[in-house]
This record gives sequence, C-alpha cells and structure tokens, in this order.
Amino acid sequence: MFVIPWILYTLLPVYNTIQPELGGVPFFYWFQTLWLLISAILFVIGVLLLYPGKR
Repeated sequence: MFVIPWILYTLLPVYNTIQPELGGVPFFYWFQTLWLLISAILFVIGVLLLYPGKR
C-alpha cells in the first residue's frame, strides 16, 4: 500500500497534461491533489493492517 503512490508520482509524463480540466483546474493539479488524498487513505489502511491491536 505504501509503494502504490510512490510509483504513481514517479510517472510524471503520464499525468503532465492540461486537459481535462475539472472546475477550471488543469489535470496536472487536480490529479496530484486526488492522489494526495488517496495516499493518506492508503497509509491509514497500511498502519491499521500493520498494527491491528493498537489505536
């Protein structure tokens, strides 16, 4: 779970475009912001899987 966002962030040419826009925001920016949120969720899931008894 920790490696998925890292791999995606290293593939910059894949998402280095302007189109499609979302609410006037270029794809490059909203795609990174979306993956920031997805990464946070994946990290929380990873921690819960690594430490199931602790909160």
